[in-house]
Amino acid sequence: MMNNKLKNTLLIVAAAVTVVCIVAGCLMNTGCFYVNRALGWDRFDRWGGEGREEKLLDEMINEDFDSLEARVSFGTVMIEAGDKNSIVVNATNKKYVPSIEIVDGKLTVIQAIHGANIPGEFNPSCDIIITVKEDKLKLLDATLSLGDLTVTELKADQMYCHMDLGNLTLDSCKAGRIDADNNLGDIELLNTDFEEADLRCDLGEVSVEAPFDIQDCQKDITVDLGEIIVGDKPCGNRYVTEAGSRKLTISNDLGDVNVY
Repeated sequence: MMNNKLKNTLLIVAAAVTVVCIVAGCLMNTGCFYVNRALGWDRFDRWGGEGREEKLLDEMINEDFDSLEARVSFGTVMIEAGDKNSIVVNATNKKYVPSIEIVDGKLTVIQAIHGANIPGEFNPSCDIIITVKEDKLKLLDATLSLGDLTVTELKADQMYCHMDLGNLTLDSCKAGRIDADNNLGDIELLNTDFEEADLRCDLGEVSVEAPFDIQDCQKDITVDLGEIIVGDKPCGNRYVTEAGSRKLTISNDLGDVNVY
């Protein structure tokens, strides 16, 4: 077994490598910026677009569905409850517009761009807004590779959210089970009710602000490098309670955990 001192050292090294990679990426993007300006390409992408965000899709969804699956490679995604089913896409390139279909009661939203296939724009942007009628879903299954995901006032039996790089926020939602993981970025539950929640983060901060008494919740919280705060009380890097009708499990490799 790896002792704690060695484990913490390795985590610090991993964090340092991550920071170096992020800084290197920023410097590369900055270099590309000046090259583009020098060559007069700063207003145009390689497909001839001007890099301005436009409303490229505004569609009502008339067919009923009880499950939502979203697979998005790049962009800012908001999934919200409302009085209609619809999807709006504001983007700088039509290649960011996802495909939409409903099969067997499941709405599928797929943005089919990957890695090097992402258009090489000077300042790419994509905002996807999915509005769902206030009726409760059986399942929300969302994956976002690059960008932030916000889910607002949605009710679902189950919510699965996977993030590679970006922040995840569940605001004023209600779910039987929440299963969320984030490779690089924060996880935040604001005024969100649940019976069971399992939150996993590799590098970032995890925050849970519950609309119920947090003491009425079984908790199993672990951080490898960081601090756990429950209420206003620091709790080291492991905190476990067994009483309560709800269940909250949190693991964080590098970052703090706050539960209120």
